[in-house]
Amino acid sequence: MLDVSCGPGLILDLLARHSARSGKWERVVGLDFSREMVTLAREACGERATVVVADACDLPFADGAFDVLHSSAGAHCWGDLNSRGVPESAFREMYRVLKPTGEILVSTVVLLKPTTVEEEYSRTPNTPFFDERAVCRMIQDAGFRDVEVIAKDKCFVAVKAVK
Repeated sequence: MLDVSCGPGLILDLLARHSARSGKWERVVGLDFSREMVTLAREACGERATVVVADACDLPFADGAFDVLHSSAGAHCWGDLNSRGVPESAFREMYRVLKPTGEILVSTVVLLKPTTVEEEYSRTPNTPFFDERAVCRMIQDAGFRDVEVIAKDKCFVAVKAVK
């Protein structure tokens, strides 16, 4: 199982502990773009998980390496203003590293009000996506199927999908 944008490792550690008890996943891996967050995650998880510094838009893993991919409240940070510019690259990378029929669960920050025309909202990294429809569209455009919003609370949305 891969946790993308794991931050300080709080949820990654919960996932690793669950996996250790249940034997659910062969390995638990977390990644974050921030070296500081990776240091904190390594301290939180100890030997229960491997944690690496990496860009969500350029995952350092082989095709089909994971059964499950999780990302909690980090997707709005993906994408840079130079070569990639948009978070769609991260969703394509997630698709690439998942095994066939692999599943993703992604939560992120969205705008409280839907936008009528996406171009009206100038998005930069670390700002919300347009709205939940935009998040679902990006996931579908990356190749995922059965894309479904499973939770929504104010400016927060959780989406699951299958490869």
